[in-house]
Amino acid sequence: MRATERLILYAVAVVVGCTLLTNRGVSVHESPLPPLIEQNGNAAESHVTSHTPVSPATKISPGVTVPQRDVSEPFVIRDVTGQPRIELQVGNDGEASLILRNQSGDPGIILAVEADGASEATVVRGDHLGKVLVTKDGDLSLTLTGVQSGFTATVASDGEAKMLLTGQHGSGASVSVSPAGISDIHVTGIQGGTQAFMRTTPDGVGEFAIRGNGSDSGPTMIRASNGVSILSTQLPGGTPGASMVSSPEGISVIAVQSPDSKSEASLRVNPTGEASVFVTEPEE
Repeated sequence: MRATERLILYAVAVVVGCTLLTNRGVSVHESPLPPLIEQNGNAAESHVTSHTPVSPATKISPGVTVPQRDVSEPFVIRDVTGQPRIELQVGNDGEASLILRNQSGDPGIILAVEADGASEATVVRGDHLGKVLVTKDGDLSLTLTGVQSGFTATVASDGEAKMLLTGQHGSGASVSVSPAGISDIHVTGIQGGTQAFMRTTPDGVGEFAIRGNGSDSGPTMIRASNGVSILSTQLPGGTPGASMVSSPEGISVIAVQSPDSKSEASLRVNPTGEASVFVTEPEE
């Protein structure tokens, strides 16, 4: 057979083959797959062909179509025992989520992206949980939760940062830094008991205070921006009890006051060493 005749026969065979593929459909499987993938709760067919109803579909060349699964419906992968292990879904609200489950069916890892761009990743094991969240505004948060304790850290888009620790029986601590540069530390004892508070400001003010359970009495230390240092104690009700003040110039004062504020006494020492005492007696 001549080369020209072979070429003509080969071209005819190609045309006939393409016609059959276009009219009858092209099978995209070689061997049946086990029904480990389901959609809408029903086991999928053991094979997929170009005639399988799918939406949408992408055409990559004339007469050849690649089917695409509609991910707005739940997409579930099961293990050999039939237990759901992986779930992929896009909700009606536009949230896309991926859930990985253990052999008991309990969620272990949850990934979600909302329609507005917020993203969340959660790791769960019993009563223990870890979560990372990024809001649509760019706020960040990390949450770790145990049986009776927890930890939360947040960083806002405006620059504010906070950290919160919670323990057993109402104990806890918090640390925060504002965009203006104010730093706070707050510690709380069991059942909201003894509390300690510390604050610093950009202008050089520092404060440390301790308060009792449900009371505003306790000691306070303050360093003012001008360098004056103050140590004072408050009586129940917030009434000043005693205080000690020292200035950068070398002036020192110790003052005491009665609970009814009617009697006062103070001792003052000047930089020159001169000392003076003042006493205020209540009027008869």
